[in-house]
Amino acid sequence: MNGDPVGSVTAAQRRGFISITVLLPLLGGAVGVNGAPVFQILAIENLGLDARQVGLAVGLGAISIPFQILAGRIPLTAAKRNLRLHILALAAMCLAFAWLVTEPGSTAFVVAAAIVIAVLAELSVSVLFATSFQPLLSTTVGPRFRQQLNAQWRAAASIVTIGLVALVGVLGRDGRIAVLAVLAAVGLALVPAARSLPSPPSGVDEASLADDQNQKPSTSLTMTFVAIGVSVVPAWPLFVTYAASGYWPEANLGVVGAAIMIGPLVAGALWRASTTRLLRRARSGAIAMTIGAVALIVIPRPVSGAALGATVLLILAMATAAGTVVRMALLEHVHQASTSASSVASLTTLDVVASTSMQVGFLLAGQLIASSATSTWPADPFQLSLLVGGGLLLVALGRLDRAVAAA
Repeated sequence: MNGDPVGSVTAAQRRGFISITVLLPLLGGAVGVNGAPVFQILAIENLGLDARQVGLAVGLGAISIPFQILAGRIPLTAAKRNLRLHILALAAMCLAFAWLVTEPGSTAFVVAAAIVIAVLAELSVSVLFATSFQPLLSTTVGPRFRQQLNAQWRAAASIVTIGLVALVGVLGRDGRIAVLAVLAAVGLALVPAARSLPSPPSGVDEASLADDQNQKPSTSLTMTFVAIGVSVVPAWPLFVTYAASGYWPEANLGVVGAAIMIGPLVAGALWRASTTRLLRRARSGAIAMTIGAVALIVIPRPVSGAALGATVLLILAMATAAGTVVRMALLEHVHQASTSASSVASLTTLDVVASTSMQVGFLLAGQLIASSATSTWPADPFQLSLLVGGGLLLVALGRLDRAVAAA
């Protein structure tokens, strides 16, 4: 295990970590990071994007792959600077997106600009955030506080995000523009918090960093992150677009987005710090996701009525909670397997793998949602993708578990 004891982190530094963990996802979610519900609502209802275009917007981040690979060589000493640049970039994108929402109706320019903003946001996450925040957590804090941030404080972020999604769902265009402007101001307020974070250990010199950057994660771990990127991150969050495409014509998209966010909230709140059985937790989450996919197939479509609608919302919350458990368990597994010198390289390499898979997943999900709108199959293509994704993740986790046991 790595990381200094929690007591070595000052109160100001703890507040900095917490404020960034809780508030930064609001900015990213508004401009397309991980296909967040706020972005989907704005894209569909204000900018006029269809399912394929939403999938394209959140999937084209795959063009950042060459930059991500190079980012793995960024020294840990640049982490705090990179984090500040990332926050400023997201704040600027929130303002740009607010300007787009002021445009009357959907035009080719508006659609293209929305896609460009979403791609730039993903690029910023991959190159600036992935090389800064989690590596700082690996090298400056202990496992207990790190897991509190990645679980309980992320749950707090989900609470705030749920409120934002619900608010955006009921506001008109002017209100949504105001929300985006406020998010940009929040980003500016987070810059001092990033500056207050602890600096990485001085013992990590450039030579040891260069040596460790040549060490790659195991094949089994890499394939597990591929499975997460394809099955956990893209499909379930894009359910907002899926509902709007004809699966649930009566749905309030704000409520659907809030249900998607409740799952991570519950999973994070119930998470207990641990240094053992992390892969078992991940496997349990994958099983629950697969069960959720089967349950959706059983429900007749299009969804109508309060009872079926409530059932769908419950399934969404359960599945996204399970996916959050998978991500938290594997992230902590990587943290505990990393050293101070290898944290940037390991986490950035795995981010390249996961985010590339995620972009492919988003692109496929957008196409599958569009195809599902006219499907007459007992289980439409999008539902089948959820089922296949859960099975793929279970296979990958089983392989990783065996590899760890044999090591």
